[in-house]
Amino acid sequence: IADGAFAYLDFDQEYIDTDTLHNPASNPSRITINEAGLYLIVVNLKFATSTTGDRQARVIKNRSEVLTTASCEGLAGTFGDTSLNFSTIASLAVDDYIEVNAGQNSGGALSVTYAAEWTPNFGVAKITGNL
Repeated sequence: IADGAFAYLDFDQEYIDTDTLHNPASNPSRITINEAGLYLIVVNLKFATSTTGDRQARVIKNRSEVLTTASCEGLAGTFGDTSLNFSTIASLAVDDYIEVNAGQNSGGALSVTYAAEWTPNFGVAKITGNL
């Protein structure tokens, strides 16, 4: 992710997708809802090490509405990489899609690092029908 910029993150692997909500080949950044309801949305990201600047990530619905956001400062010392772990509950309709949009301002480009089944991780679980 470039310094001072935001980027939509692609998720090219699936761990569990029982309702075909994610297609890593055609829309790797999106989870598309196929049944209206109330959903728990969970995001785990780990940025590459840098002690300067801030990191931010947000969940955006249909590229127009921010559902939630999380941010933190870069870490120094033995803590290493900076992680963002956050969740929200949202009412979503059929064909709504959600994406993770992440940014940083460390002074240089930073990647989101990979650790099997932990980061990056983006998921939903249906809680109930609409309220």
